[in-house]
Parts: sequence; structure tokens; C-alpha cells
Amino acid sequence: MLEDTNYRYILAQDKYELSGSCRCQAKVRRRCGRIGKGGNRVIGEENKGRERILEGILDGNGEGAARRAERVVHEFAPVFDASSRVLMLGTMPSPKSRETGFYYGHPRNRFWKVLADVCGEETPVSREDKIAFALRNHIAVWDVLAGCDIRGADDSSIRNPVPNDMNRILKAADIRAVYTTGTKAAELYKRYCYPKTGIEAVRLPSTSPANCRMSYEELYQAYAQIRRVLTRP
Repeated sequence: MLEDTNYRYILAQDKYELSGSCRCQAKVRRRCGRIGKGGNRVIGEENKGRERILEGILDGNGEGAARRAERVVHEFAPVFDASSRVLMLGTMPSPKSRETGFYYGHPRNRFWKVLADVCGEETPVSREDKIAFALRNHIAVWDVLAGCDIRGADDSSIRNPVPNDMNRILKAADIRAVYTTGTKAAELYKRYCYPKTGIEAVRLPSTSPANCRMSYEELYQAYAQIRRVLTRP
């Protein structure tokens, strides 16, 4: 479908923040068309999106792909134990995470690096190392949703969400704070989980490669607050 993965397709009725090679050069656009390198729209594609349902999705591996919504069911077990103090919640595993079989699996996702730096440790690499790191530092990791319809890794396309039952963790662990890794996770938590948990979530910036406008230093400063909760007596 796409000969050049720097192209992004956009539907007129939706809007996505996409760019060539995820370099955040393209602006959000509502007109149906195609965006090439540097954010320049390619002439002649303005009216094809509605009929052909071509959508540009940042699909978790930094490449554009024409995708239709698919039903995705969460298959990862939550990471926690009785000593967990903070709960980190994403939205749903991305296609790349599902491919690698664990949370935040994209090699350019900065989740594990920023948490490791906040905790003063080396960045864990393997699935086993990540689990051991999280448990050792009293961090629980899960996602807000148990299932949804979604196009690629585009959280804005989520429809028919089914939330996870947060009591699975909250009743078993001494959770002192809940954090969401991104705006959509925060919105979904507030709508579907907060009425049942009564615990407000703190929204942190996304660690996804899609959030490439945020520098690592800014990301670290945002996530550093977790350390205060982890070290609180």
C-alpha cells in the first residue's frame, strides 16, 4: 500500500499528529490527503481518504501503515506484588509491544530507561530483567484497558473500550499513587476506573516515540516525582 514509509495518510474526519520518520515535522491536519517528507502535502490525494478509508497510523514501529480498526484483547499479566507502591498505567499494548510480548516493547520507547534513571539503575533489557526491576523498585505495571477496537497504535482511534479491574492490584498491594503514561490513558482511567477506585491518577507524558517533541530531560523531570513516592516511609 505504501511505497514510501515516510508518507502518512489522513482522513478528513479525523486528525493525527504524524510526520516523516516520526520527526514531528508535520502539523496536525484535518484535510484528507497525504503528507510527505518535511510535512509537505502531496497534491492530488485530497479526496481519496473517505472512500478508500486510508488512514495514517503511527503504528508503534515508527512506520506508516494503512490500517483498519481491529479488536485487540490485552494478553499481558500485570506486573506487581504485595510490596508495590506505585501503579503505572498505559492504554493498551502497541503492535510492537504485542510483537515483543511485553509492556513498552518498542526499542525507541523511553519508559524503561526513564524509570531506571529515576531509580538509579541500569536500564533493563530482557522481559525478565524488566519484571525484576519493577518488583525490586516497588513499581506495578499494567494498562487501563482489557480490550478495545483500535487502529494500529493510534490511541485516538480507540472505540468500544473495556477497562481492566484495578482492584486486582489495589486489593493485593500497598499502592500509594497511580500514574498514567499519556493523555489517553488518563482520560480512560478517569472515565472507567476512577469511579470504582476513588484514586485519582497523575497524568505523566507519554514515553512513546510519537512524543518525540519532548526532550529526554523534560521527560525525566516529569517522571522524577515517582521517586518521592517510592522512598516515602
